Amino acid sequence: MIKTSEIWVDEEGSALSSVLIISVIILTFIGAILSGVLLQARFIQRDINQTKAIYAAEQQVFEYLNNPEILHPAIQTNFLNGFERVQSKATVGHATVTIQALVGETTTLPFQLSTVVLDSRNTLTLTGNTTLKGDFSISNNDITTSSFRGFPFRGTLEGSPAKDTVVVALDYAKYQKKYEAYKALFEEADLNRFQIKNQTPIQSQLAESDSDTLYISESLELELGAEEQSEPITLIVEGNLLLSGAMKFPDFSEIIVSDSLAISGELKGNFIQIFAGDYLSISDDVQLSVQVISGGSIEVNDRAYVTYPSVLYSQKDAFAGGSRSAITINDQSIVDGTILFPIKPSLINQEQLKVTVDTTALVRGAIYTKGLTELFGSIHGTVITNQFYFYESPTSYFNWIKDATIDLTQRPKEYVVPIGFSDSLRFKILDWRIIE
Repeated sequence: MIKTSEIWVDEEGSALSSVLIISVIILTFIGAILSGVLLQARFIQRDINQTKAIYAAEQQVFEYLNNPEILHPAIQTNFLNGFERVQSKATVGHATVTIQALVGETTTLPFQLSTVVLDSRNTLTLTGNTTLKGDFSISNNDITTSSFRGFPFRGTLEGSPAKDTVVVALDYAKYQKKYEAYKALFEEADLNRFQIKNQTPIQSQLAESDSDTLYISESLELELGAEEQSEPITLIVEGNLLLSGAMKFPDFSEIIVSDSLAISGELKGNFIQIFAGDYLSISDDVQLSVQVISGGSIEVNDRAYVTYPSVLYSQKDAFAGGSRSAITINDQSIVDGTILFPIKPSLINQEQLKVTVDTTALVRGAIYTKGLTELFGSIHGTVITNQFYFYESPTSYFNWIKDATIDLTQRPKEYVVPIGFSDSLRFKILDWRIIE
């Protein structure tokens, strides 16, 4: 027979074990909750630090844009063929953020007008079916309309003379410096470490290479497939390059060619930096946002769409026969951005070079040239030129516009002027992104 005292002892031991087990379970559960809370707090703190780092990097960018003369140590700048790339890095806790802004200038007075003629010798004459909409600045503040070879003026003139004297000049020192840097690149022995064999497909070499730079030491024809790359690439060719295909270039990729560059096919991309030492042609169904510096002529042909915010800059400085056009927009092509040709005729070569816009071509943005503007098509924006010009046998007509359109009211409101037109920079942001 079991005694009562023994039963109580057994029950007390069982109860103690149960309490201990339950306590362990509860403590484990509480520990898991606390660990989760702690982990969550760390994630929250990380997000807070990330946000603070973004705000700090943004603040540094805006401080620089407000006063570019004082360069913050965390700010890096790089001139990208017309615009300024500003990068800002900030660290809070273990979170580091790099922000990149691409900036141009605000639209100063000359770019708030439809037409500015720099030549002080001639009145501007409109004839044929010409349309001019927007205020203007002409040497004697006058635009006349005239019949042409018996046909009366049938166009439209809507605008008034500018109230203030308009002085406009492009300070192209940064463009010249970048041009010289591109030329000097081909003299660097270190460039050979990126050299590849052009018999091997470029895209496969990009996939296999640890570098984003490919150097080809001879002229070639290159067709790119439709595959997409994720990181910017730099393609350097010492010679001529015929580039075609259907590839979408990563943003801020570079194409650097010592001689002539022809781009065709259905290539696409944004903020593509291009240097062509002697000549550039963009044709077919290409859709590229490009910032170009060329030592020679630039042509946009066929149905090519040079998308916003493109900059076409030529520093062709001599006429050696053939076409006198430094920049030509042909056929049904469209340029959304700015055309820049700031070169005056030299004492050796008095021939003025031209910017030409064909009958069915369209420029949305602005043209700036110290030479002639031969305008047959449409400008939705501003033309700043030394003189207008067209030829109809047997006569050359200077400061006449025939059967063309300049309409400031049709220019997109987001238009940003490239760097170089203002002494006191007032920046305007084109592109803003977190890159790290």
